[in-house]
Amino acid sequence: MSSLYPDESYCTSDIGRILYQLKTDWSCSSTVTSISEEKHLTGSHTVYTVEIECNPVASHLVANDVSRRTFVLSTRYKEMTKLHAAISKLHKQLYLRGTFPVFPPGKLIGSSDPSVIQERRHAIEACLNFVFDSEVLRKSRLLHEFVEKAKEKTYTAHEITGNEVFYDNSSSILDQPNTNSSDSDSPNHAALLEPTHEQVSPTC
Repeated sequence: MSSLYPDESYCTSDIGRILYQLKTDWSCSSTVTSISEEKHLTGSHTVYTVEIECNPVASHLVANDVSRRTFVLSTRYKEMTKLHAAISKLHKQLYLRGTFPVFPPGKLIGSSDPSVIQERRHAIEACLNFVFDSEVLRKSRLLHEFVEKAKEKTYTAHEITGNEVFYDNSSSILDQPNTNSSDSDSPNHAALLEPTHEQVSPTC
């Protein structure tokens, strides 16, 4: 299989279809929002929670009131190291511009030290943001396979404000009424906006 998806039909997730678009259509960035330790029978490992924010920037998307979308996934540094190695190799093979971010080497001892964890946190953000800023690498098959596990972050729908639409997490986004209908102007929709837990967004 090719290292790059030849067209959008190969994308199997909402975030994948967004990433396949030009960065001048959708601007994407990543932030490690939390770090936790997960224990198991053979020991423990560090889990990094990554939030990927996708903002519509093309004029036709803004004109149609397309909302910002946010996706969340959890990963280990081990997984990120594999992704980094593969995509940095692809970057070199394709003679793409820019210097691919360097990843700190793995450690057998001291991997749970706060300084090491923070260094890895910044490395994860730098790697993903570099890829998201590349029109070519955004189409990488390995990147799309990596983000497939991401869940879309949604909010309780109490109010429609400006261009942002927040949906009730009690049902699928696809089941919500069209916000352009007259019902969306009903006073019953106005209330205090309160964020709630993450929810899986339906994918194709």
